[in-house]
Amino acid sequence: MENSLTTRSRNKFWFVFFVFFIFWYLLLYGVDWSSLPGIVTTTSRYEASSIESIRVASIPPPTPPHEKYISLNFNSSSINNATIDTTKNETRSGEESVVENDNVVPDLEALEKELEPLLRKNEPIDEKVEKNATQEDKKGGKSCEERYIYVAEIPSRFNEDMLKHCNLLNKWEDMCQYLVNMGLGPDLGNPQRVFSNKGWFTTNQFSLEVLFHNRMKQYDCLTNDSSKAAAVFVPYYAGFDVSRYLWDDFNTSMRDAGAIEVAKILKEKPEWKTMWGRDHFMIAGRITWDFRRGIEEDKAWGNKLMLLPEAQNMTILTIESSPWNRNDFAIPYPTYFHPSSDNDVFQLLECKDLHNKCNKPVHVMKLFQSSHFCLQPSGDSFTRRSTFDSILAGCIPVFFTPGSAYIQYVWHLPKDFTKYSVLIPEDDVRKKKVSIENVLSKIPRSQVATLREEVIKLIPNVVYADPRSRLESVEEAFDLAVKGVLERVDVMRKEMRQGKNYSMVFDEEYSWKYYTFGTLEKHEWDHYFLRTSKEKY
Repeated sequence: MENSLTTRSRNKFWFVFFVFFIFWYLLLYGVDWSSLPGIVTTTSRYEASSIESIRVASIPPPTPPHEKYISLNFNSSSINNATIDTTKNETRSGEESVVENDNVVPDLEALEKELEPLLRKNEPIDEKVEKNATQEDKKGGKSCEERYIYVAEIPSRFNEDMLKHCNLLNKWEDMCQYLVNMGLGPDLGNPQRVFSNKGWFTTNQFSLEVLFHNRMKQYDCLTNDSSKAAAVFVPYYAGFDVSRYLWDDFNTSMRDAGAIEVAKILKEKPEWKTMWGRDHFMIAGRITWDFRRGIEEDKAWGNKLMLLPEAQNMTILTIESSPWNRNDFAIPYPTYFHPSSDNDVFQLLECKDLHNKCNKPVHVMKLFQSSHFCLQPSGDSFTRRSTFDSILAGCIPVFFTPGSAYIQYVWHLPKDFTKYSVLIPEDDVRKKKVSIENVLSKIPRSQVATLREEVIKLIPNVVYADPRSRLESVEEAFDLAVKGVLERVDVMRKEMRQGKNYSMVFDEEYSWKYYTFGTLEKHEWDHYFLRTSKEKY
């Protein structure tokens, strides 16, 4: 009897043991604990750190370009004197990447695949991708019907082949370092934790042609059928072409050769005859004056691209346009920030990153971020890149002529300039009729706060997204530029069908007024745009 009881007890023990074993086995190995908030595997973090350290060790730190920036600090009730600070971005001592992964990464190979978009460096420019003809645009919910863009086919010597000899693109600086990452330049990483997590690059102000071309390859509504196209994009790197010959003893024939040949090629293509070039557009990634040589003298500056009859019909996008000509439109200078997702933009707008407190690129951005007002006087020309760097930092731009922004970036900045900036007439400053300090110190603190809020809202409008990614809902500088071109071409197309040509027939001298206000009537800004020599420009 005792043996029977003992046997039964043992059987129950092993049964209970077996049930508990199965329970704990399923609990430990059958449940995905990584899906719970706050759970991060040590292995994943270690492997990510290892890969990142290998990448950092293999890439030499970039040396950012020199630029001059002017800022005005507005502390308490006093304002410090305006200071000019010539700075360099710090060389990269290390990079930090944030890897977001909802699942446990089983091995190093899987993690590398996950991190591939972040680890790409100096990748070759891809071929043009034909998009699905029925694809919907996620940003606006619009179909491609009136948004198709055809990319004109021109010899590669007018674009990508130039990059093979990038050391010759600028006499004063080796441009090769700035052409990596599809034109974004070297990744700035996150040294000293002064940046937001990602999206910051040492971008050269003259790299817009490469950057825009690569963004165009990701455009939702590309087509290989030019008859469907609402506009035709010409991938000619006009700025890089002319920059090779701006200095030394190159004659006008050498400087003009590329532009003249491209114009000839375009004119002979069947799509040109659709609107005789009025539906064509291109990027000239330098200021307009580099392409408007009005006299045939070797000592004169630039080439005559924008004065060619073919170019007069096209829409040319530049980082600074002419107030007195109708065929070029300004779009923002490339900045340091190139988001790869909507969240990158939202993080910068909301400034909720508690780890780095939303500081911006090293010395330059620190200077702007610590200031309430950033002075933007004219330099060699009307505009300066620091206008857009200051906007990224939430610093209120102070202009001294409407030619520095208001009549330039009509597709990207609000018409009501008083909402985001301050205008102090340059003549009043020059004649000492006003004090910059006094003008700014009289602005109420509540108004300063409102101005800064409006400046921060402009950030999406003035940044170009990473060409290797696509933003889902945020419209950035590229999107607004394309939208502006399409609307302009649509107006001209309708006019041509009606036998009219209003948008192309007006006194070019008042182009700035027509495109900014839609009128040629007298304006209080007329005195800013009087010029004595029309032959030079």
